[in-house]
Amino acid sequence: MITDHLLYGGEDFETSREVAEQIGKIITDHKLDRGLLYDLGSCRGDFAFGLNRACPNLRIVGIDYSLLRTWFARLRSVGINALTFLKADIFDVDVSKADICFIYLPRPMMPLIEAKLWNEMKPGSLVITYRVFYRLGARIRNF
Repeated sequence: MITDHLLYGGEDFETSREVAEQIGKIITDHKLDRGLLYDLGSCRGDFAFGLNRACPNLRIVGIDYSLLRTWFARLRSVGINALTFLKADIFDVDVSKADICFIYLPRPMMPLIEAKLWNEMKPGSLVITYRVFYRLGARIRNF
């Protein structure tokens, strides 16, 4: 059971290419398309790859706890310098350098993520969520 969790991670949430394009427009409108985005819970990297097409100058760091998902994303990203995938616990990763954090995680995790981002993210950074509501009042776009 523990091995399955480490290899495969938790739930598998997918973000469509269309949503990645919409988020790319928001990032460009905020003039952050040459910045650094952390995709917290990146899974197989589908969102990161879609966003890379919309914002090719944006540096994207995908973070996922699953070894298998991370390896798969890394294999897909060979030759794409703007994409990096890390196998890590999202709560152990320092997001203070991020211009943008993208979150599509289960609702029960949101209060913990909110506290982390509130404490670590720099002023002027952007938090974008997909299908989950985020309460923090600063520059946030909920989908």
